[in-house]
Amino acid sequence: MLTAQSAILEVLPVGLEARCLGLSKDFGWWIDEQKELALTTESSSNLKLPTSIHIDGKFFVGMKIIRISSTDFEIAGKRVRISKIVDTPRLHKSKRVGLGKKVTALSQKIGQGAGLTPFCDDVLAGYLLMTNPNLIPNPRIWSGYRTTTFSKTLLDLAARGYGVDSAISYAENRSIEAADELRNWGSSSGLGILTGIDLVSGEEAA
Repeated sequence: MLTAQSAILEVLPVGLEARCLGLSKDFGWWIDEQKELALTTESSSNLKLPTSIHIDGKFFVGMKIIRISSTDFEIAGKRVRISKIVDTPRLHKSKRVGLGKKVTALSQKIGQGAGLTPFCDDVLAGYLLMTNPNLIPNPRIWSGYRTTTFSKTLLDLAARGYGVDSAISYAENRSIEAADELRNWGSSSGLGILTGIDLVSGEEAA
């Protein structure tokens, strides 16, 4: 059984090989050899991250996952077909009204901060989420900066309008409740994303 987020399936090319770098109780972190794309595995099929898939079985560090077709993966030498695709939360294009004026400046701060997704990366992710995709100067402008592969992948997905539930909810309605939920997501990631979304609001007001 393989459950996958629609967002990660959109960006993972056929033929990509990802190697497991680390495991926790709930998550596994995998990156490709070029360190351009990251994949996460979750122990539950109730997927939380837009980068995630769930596969029944046990993993170990160094193990490989290969996407061998649009519908199949290979893991530990076994072919596994996607049995369920989860629609990743996505902000509708009509809500993505930012002008993209700060993309280059924010990209220059990439990598600043601690964790798998440094704080400045999270700010850029929130900003990209709200920006009109036609006005993003280069969807991969951040790829040349030094940060984690996981963070680069989340930035790619944010540029396509994908995010976690709380980010999409706040971007859509800006309610106090949605802001509180997003602010409390992760150690600092939610606050960074919220900050980026609000930067677009300030841009609109100006």
